Amino acid sequence: MATMEEVLKALMEQQKVIAAQMEEQNQKIEEQQRLFGRMVDQFKEFEKAMEYARCQEETVQALKLQEKSSKFTTPVQKSMLPTPSKMGTTAFSHQSNVQKPPPRFIPASERAEKIAKGLCYYCDKPFERGHKCANRTTQLFLVEPHPKQILSQRIKKRGSRAAVQYLVEWEGVPATEATWEWAAEFEQRFPHFQL
Repeated sequence: MATMEEVLKALMEQQKVIAAQMEEQNQKIEEQQRLFGRMVDQFKEFEKAMEYARCQEETVQALKLQEKSSKFTTPVQKSMLPTPSKMGTTAFSHQSNVQKPPPRFIPASERAEKIAKGLCYYCDKPFERGHKCANRTTQLFLVEPHPKQILSQRIKKRGSRAAVQYLVEWEGVPATEATWEWAAEFEQRFPHFQL
């Protein structure tokens, strides 16, 4: 039979082993917490980098537009001819007041139908290469993009509240040009889209 001293000594040894194991576990937990903290910091930095890249792209686009418009401006020179009298300009002022018809919106379904039938969008005559409409005017087409998939989501402050945004990849558009859309508005515009 073991003496009390031997039992105490054995218990003290077990306590040292348990303390060492607990210390090792604490170190592992602290290491995991450090790694998680780094991951969170990297995610925040990545998000900031993405936001910075978008701002940079917008700046470059604005500069390109500004550069294009400045190429076509001509230097102002003093005219060699005198300024025309007000009497001569009144004939033109009536023309500028003429009401233009409102722009006509041609839905995608109607355009597809006319393409299938081989007809012109505007005059309903057969469309051939070199076709010109008699009543042709400048047209502006609005292309309605359709979402391909949701790449990511995030929570952003909107006014005084937090709101969800989706990173949406659009059909026919490279994934690198995906855009952040407010979830509520996106779901309202595309109610049948599978999230």
